[in-house]
Amino acid sequence: MFLAYDHAARKLVATTKIARPGWTDVVAPTAAEREALVAIGVANDLLKDALDTDELSRVEHHPSGARLFVLRVPVAAEVHAKVMPLAVITLETGEILTVSRVDTGLPGELALEGCDPNEHVRFSLYLAEHVAARFVKTLRVIDADLERVEAKLRASLENDEIMSLLDHQKRLVYLDFALQENRMVLERILDDDRLALDDTHRDLVQDVLVEVRQAGAMTRTRKELLGETMDALATVVSNNLNVAMKKIASLTLLVAVPALVAGIFGMNVPLPFADTRLALPFVLALAAALTAGLAAVLHMKKWL
Repeated sequence: MFLAYDHAARKLVATTKIARPGWTDVVAPTAAEREALVAIGVANDLLKDALDTDELSRVEHHPSGARLFVLRVPVAAEVHAKVMPLAVITLETGEILTVSRVDTGLPGELALEGCDPNEHVRFSLYLAEHVAARFVKTLRVIDADLERVEAKLRASLENDEIMSLLDHQKRLVYLDFALQENRMVLERILDDDRLALDDTHRDLVQDVLVEVRQAGAMTRTRKELLGETMDALATVVSNNLNVAMKKIASLTLLVAVPALVAGIFGMNVPLPFADTRLALPFVLALAAALTAGLAAVLHMKKWL
């Protein structure tokens, strides 16, 4: 799908052609659309890298004169959002393309701000700033959901909540890895002489780096806290199992005492009080007394 930037309306509008020169947002291009991109000078390998879901954050200066700038970004500011690459391809002929396999919504947000796509470096840096902001929003959503899950776990330990914490832990690992990649590529930009950054660009990169580092600190803090929470849950589960086993053992002993007394007095051998009319009450009283005594001992030891 092609979306061309409308300068007057400050938005991306659907189109069948690539803006030349200008900014075109490319989302999950079809085979025909890929051919159209190659026809205007986009190298096949650059296009392939831009659409690779496992592509790492990087800046590449292609021999054709094009430049590829890739950042990893959450598809949406949601709990279950995946992290995908979002690429910016700039051509020597003036075209600038934002390319992604899924619609992240970030190019649309950038269009609303009226960012000038003719300033390629500044455009890419503003997009990086929006990427950093998306990470922060996603982390806040995850943090709110974690508080909800932890509140439910305090009430009762359920497998669904524990599995939800494990999912969050895995998601935070992916976010942390993506943020580290984005941070490294932004730091490399500062030393890339081919980008010819001026002081304004460098200040913008530093601002974006502050956002990325903030998001990274939030991710690592939450990841560490979540790890400690999982350790505490493991201890609670183990303790609950011990308590349950003690109670089961106590109940087994209490049931076994009357069965033992009944078994002894049920044998076909001479026994005390066997010939009296009070034999049954005596046996019941003895079983009750022994059971009550054992129950008192177990209660004192806090097994019941």
